Amino acid sequence: NAEYMGKNFSKMAHKLFSLEEVCRVLGKEAAAQLEQHGSPAPLFRIAAQTYQPAISTAKVSRQVQLFVLSSDVNQKLPALQRINSLMPSPIIHMSSSGQVLSEIAKTSPEVDSVLLAWSTNRNELKIVLPHLKHLRWVHSSSAGVNHLICDELQNSTVPLTNAKTAFSESLGEWTVLSMLYFVKNLHVIRTSQQQRVWNPIELENLRGKVLGIVGYGDIGQEAAVRAKSMGMFVKVLRRRPQLSQSDPFVDEIVPPEAINSLMSSCDFVMCALPLTDKTRGLVGREQIRSMPPHGVLINLGRGPTVDENALVEALQTNAIKGAALDVFDEEPLPSTHPFYGLENVLLSAHCADRTTNYWDLSMDTFVRNWDRFVADEPLDNLVDKHAGY
Repeated sequence: NAEYMGKNFSKMAHKLFSLEEVCRVLGKEAAAQLEQHGSPAPLFRIAAQTYQPAISTAKVSRQVQLFVLSSDVNQKLPALQRINSLMPSPIIHMSSSGQVLSEIAKTSPEVDSVLLAWSTNRNELKIVLPHLKHLRWVHSSSAGVNHLICDELQNSTVPLTNAKTAFSESLGEWTVLSMLYFVKNLHVIRTSQQQRVWNPIELENLRGKVLGIVGYGDIGQEAAVRAKSMGMFVKVLRRRPQLSQSDPFVDEIVPPEAINSLMSSCDFVMCALPLTDKTRGLVGREQIRSMPPHGVLINLGRGPTVDENALVEALQTNAIKGAALDVFDEEPLPSTHPFYGLENVLLSAHCADRTTNYWDLSMDTFVRNWDRFVADEPLDNLVDKHAGY
């Protein structure tokens, strides 16, 4: 019953849900009862769930031509082959814009088309888009779309969707990993083990510490859910603060102009910003300098949103405690970069979301939207092509 579930939340929790999801599944009355009896707003599934790829149940009743633009390597991925069952007509896979144009010439110009940008770039799109006269939808296999945005796409009325939500869970987990890495001094523990030294050290807890999130989208929300479950305070920066007024995982919301204040009051600052003209260099020297000496900067969004030179300086002088970085200005990160040699940096090669089912998770977002497209329903994960996310 609600009272038992509420009191035993911490023992039974496996998978967290937002209050909105609970209301949708159980109804508002049941959700209110759970809150009343001591359960925090996030609720749970008791049993673990094994990942199952999304399966389309849509029946294609009209002529639609699906074009897939991807590299030769990506075309061999099992995840990409899943789309062969989506429609009766052959799906056209292409590895270059030149091949696309050749295939377009063979199809009827009156047939509606969909373009799956599985592994491509804006230069390829600039060539292809003008020739798809009845293009109805473009989907990006990645969450970030800065590599695809071009005038031809922005100036068209064709909707663009992305793989938002597909990889956020792993990035939320990586945020917790980064925070634990520093509060549990894992680098010291690992070094002592390698040197065969018995070295009892003092550790800290995450409970009571403050996580600031710069860019509170889907990734930020996954991080907030996990931070709250560990007893942390969560502050977020949002361009539109009103969107999070009733968010049960957020303790404080600040507008973009208060970024210095947010960063100065947090133990950890996690950046999950898309790369746009407005976000490039948003976390600069002034913002990094505002962080407390025990502060740790985590970047999981895009490298150029953080001033790397200012960050290196702060790390080298111990102006801040450390940084956990998965994204960089230049990728691959050159072997001569100072980040590699800094002991107070946790560094991964833009792979914090690269789970073993990465491509299937990406394909799931397309398959689900395909069903909506065929049913003439509004698409999910729509991208504001001018804002860039």
